[in-house]
Amino acid sequence: MQNFIRKLYLLPALTMIAAVVCGGEALAEGGAFASRTAAVDASREALEIEVSPFKGCVIDEIIVQGNTHTKRWTITREMATKEGENLDEDVLYRDHSYLRGLGFFSEVDITVDETSIGHCNIIVKVSERPNLFMKYPMPSINYDLVKGVSYGVRWKIRNFRGTGQELYTSFDKRRGHEQGAGVAWSMPWVGSYRMRLSFQGFTHQKLTVPEKADFIKEQHGGGVTMGFPLTSSLLRQVWIMPDIMIENRHSRLGVDEPPNQDGTYVRQLLLITGLTLTYDSRDNRLSPFSGTFAGVSVRRYTSIDGMKQQYSLMSLTSAFYLPVRSFGSLIFAFAGNNRDGDLPWFYQMGMGGMNDLRGHPESDLRGTTRLLSTIQWRRNVYGPNAFDIPLIGKFDLALNTIAFVDNGALMSSLDRLPHSRFHSTAGFGVEIISPIQDLVRLEVAFSEYNAPTYYIATRNRF
Repeated sequence: MQNFIRKLYLLPALTMIAAVVCGGEALAEGGAFASRTAAVDASREALEIEVSPFKGCVIDEIIVQGNTHTKRWTITREMATKEGENLDEDVLYRDHSYLRGLGFFSEVDITVDETSIGHCNIIVKVSERPNLFMKYPMPSINYDLVKGVSYGVRWKIRNFRGTGQELYTSFDKRRGHEQGAGVAWSMPWVGSYRMRLSFQGFTHQKLTVPEKADFIKEQHGGGVTMGFPLTSSLLRQVWIMPDIMIENRHSRLGVDEPPNQDGTYVRQLLLITGLTLTYDSRDNRLSPFSGTFAGVSVRRYTSIDGMKQQYSLMSLTSAFYLPVRSFGSLIFAFAGNNRDGDLPWFYQMGMGGMNDLRGHPESDLRGTTRLLSTIQWRRNVYGPNAFDIPLIGKFDLALNTIAFVDNGALMSSLDRLPHSRFHSTAGFGVEIISPIQDLVRLEVAFSEYNAPTYYIATRNRF
C-alpha cells in the first residue's frame, strides 16, 4: 500500500515536470504558438496571407456560415479566438486546425472582413461531412493473423443534435472465439458549461477456453466519467477526470498455481475508481503537428462481492509535437505503465503490437511494468481536399507520411529496470484521414530480428 501511495504522488509530478521542460513554450504567456515555427502545410500560408493585414484588429463578430446541422455555439465555443479581443493570427490558425480535427467538417475556411479602421469580422465557413458517415450504422470487419476474422456492426452518431455529442453502439463477434457489445454517450460540454460527461456500458463473452491461462469468461458493466477544467484557457487545457464503474465478472483464476493447478472459476462484483489528470496544448486531437500532451492515470479495482482482490493500474504519457518549417513535425513521446496489488494474470502486460513496440514479435512474456518511447516524423503530403460525390456530399481526404523509431522494455517491477533489456524497432507508414474512419494508420515495422510486421490501426497512437 505504501508503494502505491508513493507512486500515486510521484506520477503527476513527473508528468507536469515533463510538460514544463519539453513543452515549456505552451506554458509561456501570450499566444500559444508565439515561439513555434510556422506551418507544416499549405493551409497555414494561405491563412497568413488572408489574416496578416488585419493582425491586431478588434474582432467585432465571429460569423459562422454553412452549418446546416451544427449549432453556431458548438463551433465558436471551441475557438480560442473570441469577439472583442485583438486578432492573433497564430491563435486563429490553431482554431482552423482544431475545428478540422473535430471530425465534423469536410472543409473549414476562415477569412477576415474589415468593418472599420482597426475593427474586423471573422468569417468561419464550414462544409459538414455527409450524413452517411455521421449518423448511419456501418458493418465492421477486422482481421487478426492469429484469431482470424471478426465481424459485426457499429453505429456511431457523431455531432449528435449538432452539439458535438457522440452516441455509439456496437456488436462484434469472432465465430467460435468471442462476442461482445458496447454502448456509450459522451458530451464534450454539459449544456453551456465547459465540463465533460460520458456514460458507457459493455458486455463480453469468451466462447473458447484457453488451455493454460487465467482468463475472463464473461464480463458486464457500466460507468460514468466526468471532466473538470482546471484552466480557463483553450490553448493550454488542464483537466481532471474522475470515473467510477461497476463490473460483474466471471473468470478463471489460479491456473498452474498450486494447489489449484487447473484453476478455479469465480464470480466477482468489482468497483473500479479512477482519476486522470491531463495537460493539452495540441493544435488538434486527431493528427496534431504542434503542442504538448501529458497525462497521468490511476485506476483502482476492488472486489465488493466474491473473491477478495485489490489492484491498481497506473499510466504516465507525454508527447511533444515540434513543427519544423517545410519538414513536417517531429514527435517525441514516452509512456510508462505500472500495475500492482493482487493483479490477475490477464491484466499483466505484454509487449509488441500496433499500439506499443511496433514490429517487436509478440510472445507469452508478461510483466507488471512497461516503458516505451518513440521518435516519429510526420509530414502532410496531400490535402486536406474535399470532393463532391453525387448523392452523398463532400468527401474529404488527407494523407500524412510517417517514419518512426520505437524503444521499449518489459519487466516484473520497476526495481528490475537496471537489469532489463530495451528493444528497438523502426518503421514507416501513412496516415489516412477521411470521414469513413477519422484516422487509419497503415504501417510496416522492423525489429532487431529483421522480420517485417504489417499493421492496420484505426486510431492515433498518442
